[in-house]
Amino acid sequence: MRGDCGASKMTLRRGRQRRPCSGSSRATKRNRGMKKITLFVLFFITTATLASAWVGGRSSYTPEVRYISPKDESIVDLTDKKGLTFRWQPTPIPGGNRFAYKFELFKEFSYERIVREMLPSKVFSFEVPAHLFKPGTTYTWQVKQRDEWTRLWSRNHRWSFKVKK
Repeated sequence: MRGDCGASKMTLRRGRQRRPCSGSSRATKRNRGMKKITLFVLFFITTATLASAWVGGRSSYTPEVRYISPKDESIVDLTDKKGLTFRWQPTPIPGGNRFAYKFELFKEFSYERIVREMLPSKVFSFEVPAHLFKPGTTYTWQVKQRDEWTRLWSRNHRWSFKVKK
């Protein structure tokens, strides 16, 4: 078995080192095939990563909106109030213009949406009627902005608050 590249079980048990392979055709072909597969996978991953990060030569990242009120993890008193006004600050979009905002209000930390409203790009607040809120319940809200050029929305980013009536 000297022409074979593998070592017998006995030589491995005795602690002897394996001899380097003199180049069997089966092992060489297998190594070449693995190298080609590895290079293809690396090329595919790199291309996919770059393509998702850039759209038409521009970054596809749309910045998150900066929230103002109601504050995160706050308690909001709606006693004798007609509604609750949500406010946010515009965030510049590099190299583009804002197309629109999407306001969403959820019950607790679930996907049970109470309000979803598309708003023009020049609107920075939205009022929700007080009758939609139940006392002692936690709500979460988010606002996304959409880039006019890429049409991509900013990432999810929610704030929460509890209602007191």
